[in-house]
Amino acid sequence: MMLLLAVSLTGCGTTQNKNSETTVAKSMTENDYNKAVEKLTDKSAYQTIVEDFDSDNNKEAFVLTRKEKDNEAVEDEFELWFSNGDKTERIVADFIADNNTSIMLFESGKDKYVLFNKAQTTQNDEMEAKIYGVSSEKPVELFSQSRMNISVEKGELYTYDYTYFVLEPGSKDWMSQSEQKYHLKWDNENKKCSDYKANVMSEKEFNKISNSKDVKKNIEDALKKEYSDGIKNVKYTYLTREDSTLDINTVVTDSEGTKYKNYVTVLHKDDKLGKDVVIQEGNKKVSILEE
Repeated sequence: MMLLLAVSLTGCGTTQNKNSETTVAKSMTENDYNKAVEKLTDKSAYQTIVEDFDSDNNKEAFVLTRKEKDNEAVEDEFELWFSNGDKTERIVADFIADNNTSIMLFESGKDKYVLFNKAQTTQNDEMEAKIYGVSSEKPVELFSQSRMNISVEKGELYTYDYTYFVLEPGSKDWMSQSEQKYHLKWDNENKKCSDYKANVMSEKEFNKISNSKDVKKNIEDALKKEYSDGIKNVKYTYLTREDSTLDINTVVTDSEGTKYKNYVTVLHKDDKLGKDVVIQEGNKKVSILEE
């Protein structure tokens, strides 16, 4: 459960008059917000985002604090704070995480959000991604999921899953960790994050796509280069997604009986597939997000 510590600031020139509060917040700089937070914690401001998140002409700030912000250590102590110029509150209590822990601005249309990633050196339950908005000058947690971090690329959300992709002969357990990239959908109207819906495509359906043979030949050639010692067989499965992409999963068995999971993601539009083939480790799933 999220721990909220709300503290009213004194000595900042705020009053109970709403217009006065707005004037103060509009005049506050990033440094002012950082100082307001640092008065309430033993940590230093590490990353700060100042925007008018709820479009009320009153800026708010999200501040990620860190115990030793100049420390190059792999892990450190962090907190996440919110301030609207009149009130400052801790919205994520003290936690230990990888130094890649961060906040970043995410914009969708005219709306602005903060993406918070609690990073870990390896994927585990302490790894977490959250998306925050602001309503009536208060922070609102819109999305939260463990075991993942989210990035923003050209205004779109992406995440990675981590799975094992090598099975040695005689072994029951897959080994060697790999990562798979997933495109996430942000519903700006309903403020929700979800998977792009995926459906399993049969081999017969795949073969009906106009240039499927050319793409499959490109994949076969790429796999032969990747596994130059020889391939016994390759098993193919297909996932078509509503973002106009097709994931082609393969399981390669080499000449010594070792199995390798790989995937290729190509564009899928107007009954044609993109021809750019990049072999990636692991297999893609239908869904990456928890229900």
